[in-house]
Amino acid sequence: MIISRMYWIVAISLLQITTSFNRAIAQNPSTPSSTPPVPGRQTTPGGGQQSANPPTPSPTPPDNRTKPGGSLSSPDSTCPPTKQPLTALIPPQNPVITTNATLRISFYVPYGSDTVQKGEFSLVTQDEKTRIYKTQITLSPTPGIISIDVPSEPEYALTEGQYYHWYFKLYCQGNDSSSNDLAVNGWVQRAPLTPERERQVAEFSPEVWYDSVANLRDLLQDSPEDETLQNSWETLLRSINAEELISEPFVDSATIQPN
Repeated sequence: MIISRMYWIVAISLLQITTSFNRAIAQNPSTPSSTPPVPGRQTTPGGGQQSANPPTPSPTPPDNRTKPGGSLSSPDSTCPPTKQPLTALIPPQNPVITTNATLRISFYVPYGSDTVQKGEFSLVTQDEKTRIYKTQITLSPTPGIISIDVPSEPEYALTEGQYYHWYFKLYCQGNDSSSNDLAVNGWVQRAPLTPERERQVAEFSPEVWYDSVANLRDLLQDSPEDETLQNSWETLLRSINAEELISEPFVDSATIQPN
């Protein structure tokens, strides 16, 4: 009889404990019922997970130095003075884009090969830590607008979305030092080729600068008397305040000697 009574007392106590525990869970639903999200990620409403820290886009570089000046040019230049300076034919403000995997860029060089012993072109990554390409250049005998083409081999290809820094330097005759006489530098960013950008290139729009200049230059060399092409060239140069170069001739592309 005593044992039976003790059994019922224990059973009632267990029932009360279970009831109290269930009430506590109902009032505090913080007990995890599923796998917690991965640290550093946030759960989307649909149940998936997305990065809480998306990649930071590359910061826009400073303005391009389209004419010589500053620390990149020697104050004791051996190059004779000219009416128009060495000029990179690009806008001063970035981004200046191309949709191509390789870079083609034009410069106005006010000297011929009798004045300049060599030119030097180099292309590096935005952080300046990796050199993509470097070459020495022999100029045309006559002053004018030249173009420099980075080779199309895969090791020189530009990555979409990335900025690259290029340098163009001149060493004039009589310069026996390691310092350049004149220098310009600037940036290029490769952007995806979209239908809109393809249209802009076909219309020689400054929005896709490197491609528009390269295509228009090729067409003008084939059809120099075409007034429509001439007007497009004038529009591009005026957009970068380089109208004084409108009548300057295109000269044969510089002879590239990779090193």
